[in-house]
Amino acid sequence: AEDEETGLGVTEVPWMIAMEVGERRERERMDRLARAKANGANGASDEAEGGESNSAVSSPATDDREAELEARYSELKRWVARKGGIVGVGVNVSRVVGKPGDGWGFVATDGGDGTDDGSKHGDVNTGESPTVVHPGDVVARVPIALALSHVAARTYRVDDAPVGDLLRRLFDQAPEYAMCMMLLHERFKLVHGLDSPWEPYVRTLSHVEPSVAVLRELRGTYADEARREWDARVKTAHEWITDVGCAGGLRQMCSRKPGRHGAGSGTFNRDDVRWALGVVRSRAVWIARRFGPGGGDSSSRRFPALVPLLDLLPHDGGAGGTTTLGVDNVVTVTAGSSFAPGAEVVVDRGTNSTDAEQLLAYHALAPGVNVDNAVRLNLPGAEIANAGVIRKVELLRTWRREMAMPPRGADLWRDARGLGLYGDGDEDEVRAMGDAARASAKKRRSLAALAAKGEGGRSGGAITIEEELLLTDEARDPAEAAAKAAARIGVDLRLLDGDEYDNDDDGEAYVLYSAPNPDHPGGDDPALDHHRRSLARLAAQTAAAAAYADVSGGADYSGTRRELESGNPGGSANDRDETRSGADLEARSDGGNATRAALRSARAFFERGAPPPRGLDPLDLFLLRKGRLMSACGETRDFLITAAGPSDPLMCATRVLLANETEVKALEGGGSDPHWSGDRMESASEIERLKKLGLMHEPFDAARPLSETNERAAIRRVASAATNILAGYGTTEEEDLERLGDVDPVVLGIVDDRHGDGRGVWSRDDSNPEKNASTPPGRSWPARVPGGVLASAVALRVRERRMLRGAVLALRDRAETLGALDFQVEEKERRRAERDAFERERAERIRELSRTFLEREVLASIDVDVVRPDSSSENDESSEESGIRREETTTITKTVTVRAGDDVESIVREFMAANSIDSTDAFASLKRTLLERVERGADARGVANRRVGRCAVIVPNGRKVVVAPRVGEELSDVVRGFAEAYDVPPPLVPALAARVNASLVKRASRATLLTLDVVAPDGRSELVFDVVDGEQHDLVETAREWALAESVHPGAAVQVADAAFRALPPVIVAFPVDVPGRARKTIAIRDGNEAAVRRTCEAFCEANDLGGGDATVDALVRGAMSRLNPGAVLVDADRRVREGGRAEEVGDEGAG
Repeated sequence: AEDEETGLGVTEVPWMIAMEVGERRERERMDRLARAKANGANGASDEAEGGESNSAVSSPATDDREAELEARYSELKRWVARKGGIVGVGVNVSRVVGKPGDGWGFVATDGGDGTDDGSKHGDVNTGESPTVVHPGDVVARVPIALALSHVAARTYRVDDAPVGDLLRRLFDQAPEYAMCMMLLHERFKLVHGLDSPWEPYVRTLSHVEPSVAVLRELRGTYADEARREWDARVKTAHEWITDVGCAGGLRQMCSRKPGRHGAGSGTFNRDDVRWALGVVRSRAVWIARRFGPGGGDSSSRRFPALVPLLDLLPHDGGAGGTTTLGVDNVVTVTAGSSFAPGAEVVVDRGTNSTDAEQLLAYHALAPGVNVDNAVRLNLPGAEIANAGVIRKVELLRTWRREMAMPPRGADLWRDARGLGLYGDGDEDEVRAMGDAARASAKKRRSLAALAAKGEGGRSGGAITIEEELLLTDEARDPAEAAAKAAARIGVDLRLLDGDEYDNDDDGEAYVLYSAPNPDHPGGDDPALDHHRRSLARLAAQTAAAAAYADVSGGADYSGTRRELESGNPGGSANDRDETRSGADLEARSDGGNATRAALRSARAFFERGAPPPRGLDPLDLFLLRKGRLMSACGETRDFLITAAGPSDPLMCATRVLLANETEVKALEGGGSDPHWSGDRMESASEIERLKKLGLMHEPFDAARPLSETNERAAIRRVASAATNILAGYGTTEEEDLERLGDVDPVVLGIVDDRHGDGRGVWSRDDSNPEKNASTPPGRSWPARVPGGVLASAVALRVRERRMLRGAVLALRDRAETLGALDFQVEEKERRRAERDAFERERAERIRELSRTFLEREVLASIDVDVVRPDSSSENDESSEESGIRREETTTITKTVTVRAGDDVESIVREFMAANSIDSTDAFASLKRTLLERVERGADARGVANRRVGRCAVIVPNGRKVVVAPRVGEELSDVVRGFAEAYDVPPPLVPALAARVNASLVKRASRATLLTLDVVAPDGRSELVFDVVDGEQHDLVETAREWALAESVHPGAAVQVADAAFRALPPVIVAFPVDVPGRARKTIAIRDGNEAAVRRTCEAFCEANDLGGGDATVDALVRGAMSRLNPGAVLVDADRRVREGGRAEEVGDEGAG
């Protein structure tokens, strides 16, 4: 339970009480100190505060406490010094008045030897603030071995057992949690009287939580929300330490009673982890390796560590300074600013902390403007892409609830089954029901069996079977998931048909079992009560989704500029009570048809008892697709609102959050809807090819707005978040400034003039006016906002209010300039249209290419007038009457066509025989005319049909065909057309294209041995037959493949091969080459030169894809050289393999 006023849980109360007691004691001590000063003890107190102890007149109890702290820190300093650590010249570790916590820190001194600090650098400070510490001075050096870090984890031991490897892996995963484990282990060793190597350091570590008074001041601010998130992180840290850190060999490390006899004492509880995590948050420093890539500024080489003494340096983002680990394994801190005597030394820890994070970690605010100040927004779905299966379901549930969407069907199903609304029958009961049972009852029983089996799955009952199948990519859609789930448990899928998403069509009212009555025995079971309450919440969520389906709104910008410019940014008390129009924007993610389907399903369940979907519904799949896009926006820690407006990652994520179906589809790249897990229909090579053509865009550009409507909605959403925070403050800015009193506006951070003089000098933070009067003139700068934790909380509220107001103004300016932005959805839609047009043209081109493989090219055609006798009866009668017989004729036009691959002479003879033409002159004339017509197009064909190569392919029906792309053709299009012509399965096309391309590249790289001009039987004279190295061994097969590529009559292949054989040099020696599983090949050697023989063998191996590398080539060369030199001794063995100077024979030796 939580307190309504403070929102605190019961377990947090002890921490609040401890903090209040600590603050009360500090106030009492400060009051006693002030009274002692007023009684004339200024001199003594000044002397004391300038030394190490900073002690003052106080009560015996306070003296004892401060004496104990002084003793602990004195021991710590001696321990560090013994181990090789040093504190810089002009710096001392002592008590700092007004510092939260134990009040110890680094203070600049006057050197203690009477020397002027200006002489330290050989210069003199001309009348301004004298400084002891200058930029670049060493503040402290501490060996890294004294720190609790991943370095110490290398040699860490638990009960004398080395656990360094296990602990280092934890540091790689979560360094802060691993440090908590080390810190707690060492702390409990001291609690139980055991020795610890870090005892002097661990005894100085302490941490307290903000008090109730501070929490009241933070109420309504972002810091309050950040505090709740930090508290939630304690639970996460405890679960991680328990489940991951303390598992396996590190279990003993997590015992609350370390040692060999600590079994059964239990492991770290949540309060232990809360303390340790608080110490790590406030004390850990980030160290950069000086020798890392990019030097000390390399963020990839930075690591956190708890370093003695260095953890006392406050953080200030404007102070500068470095914390580096050198090659000597010593951590060195150098100052980034100048510090006057008595000033506390501060550095920039490099944490980029917001005001809220600073206040919660250090209980103080750094002075001046915090350039890293921001408000971090938590957007639903931002972490869903990288979450685990169970976590995905939880995030989907939260997303739909926060965005006023209908509840998930699987959640409705779990609660309904938990209450037994659909029965509790199992598989055997379903099968035993028989034909007498009603179909609807059988459906209900089958559904109950499906859920019951889901409880025993790998998910342990947290999700249904269908959810598990979809989220693990074992099913691609709800229908497939339902089929696999039914098959897994042995239920007939037909019993489940029609009950997923069409509940609104049949109108059937299901007869449900009654829910258990709470007043009946067993009805008050907590599990049943949980399901009843859950169903009530889901019903309210359904009603909200139906009621607010079309709600829209806008942020209220009215009066914001006027308030800021009038000097009254906080407004009046009456203004705070007024309702801000549009401040509570109900902007939702538009799921379109998916949202409507989910709403129909939920309403059907509550109104008629229709079984809801059990897996991921379309709305879940749509949100998961959004989550993938949102993951490209950046890390969730970067979702910030600053004074300049929202960060780019926040705007990107908000755009995706509010994107509708059309926008999401455009951002994903168009085409068919991809599966939510990111699968695409195109292959990787196809996507790259389209990108090179400028026809495929990147799926999502995180830096650009989507559309004008979406951008306007995103601006309203972020502005509403800012105005909601502004509306939640319980005070005005005037009231806050009045409470802060006379705090310098520059120190407060509302006037950015911190380094207006070109240099900032830090001075002591002291409220004594006499001491301030003794400080030389110049810029003085405190280490923190004065006034304590409460004043810092008030200052945080002032800064946050001004920052958020500036963000709202920036958003208003952005909304007024939307017309000048370039929206990527419009561009992607245009590119989609261009791509669709390109794809249509490409499809037509592929169809044309496909026809070229199946249809031969027409080379020439001639219309021939064929004269035929006309034997009509009318002519016969007139001839008989006149006594004269006349033969009438009829002229018919016929077309003779010659195609590529024909024999012109055979075509003419067949034409003459078919048309009863028997004339030698006609034959010669027709043949000559056809050849002339073919010759006319030779030049054009010679240019258009130039081939880049040829590659033989065995197609699915077993035929051997040849792919021979022409110059200028796109190989992928040629292969696609080839695949369509010969029924090659589409999934194999990309691999086929890659192999054809590789074959063509290899062929083009080999030397050309011969080219022959060929006149084909079809009359073409522009054809050229070429032979490259590796193809001369089987000229007949080479000629046949050439004939297939050029559509030449098969009978000409032998003639071409004979001509090529005569044109090539004579064969000196030839011998067969046997390859297991292949036909025997014969290699022909035409040049006896040793280098030529090797080139021939290499080309032979490549052309026939023999493999084996150099060993195969060497074997062929040995065979050829032994035949060319029959009297030589043959050593039939592979070459020696030399390793480490030794020689090893590989293979068998032989002589012949």
